[in-house]
Amino acid sequence: MVFLVFSQANKELAQEALLVQKARMFFRVELEFFRCHLGEEGRGAFGVRLALPGRPAVELSLARRPASEDDWRAAEEAERAGQAAGMASLARRCPVVWELRDDPVHPGEVLTLCGILAAVDLGPVMPPDRSTLYGVRGARLRAEGFAQGNP
Repeated sequence: MVFLVFSQANKELAQEALLVQKARMFFRVELEFFRCHLGEEGRGAFGVRLALPGRPAVELSLARRPASEDDWRAAEEAERAGQAAGMASLARRCPVVWELRDDPVHPGEVLTLCGILAAVDLGPVMPPDRSTLYGVRGARLRAEGFAQGNP
């Protein structure tokens, strides 16, 4: 299962320093990016070490690829399903998507990384079940819910 984070930023990790800065400033999280490998069709895959306050660091993987018409249609359906007015049109302005694997062992960390990416790349997050679209605040609230034992 994959989270999609729509991105208005066109350059692969061009804003790495900004992502690290936003993670510290708004989420109190330490991030470190490292290149994993090139996947299918030259897609870049990256590893991310993410450390939430008071918790050990975890490694997550993410990849960037061009957004497709299927992604934008899925965003429209998710907007309707979750009554997330205006989020699909925001997704349409995003030429790129981040793919972030859902990790049942570290759901709070995954949602936190989604929020950080959304904060910097100015695009909505679509969860694996495609039930809605949300932004930084929605990702943050969901991550906090897991931290408090309320998924």
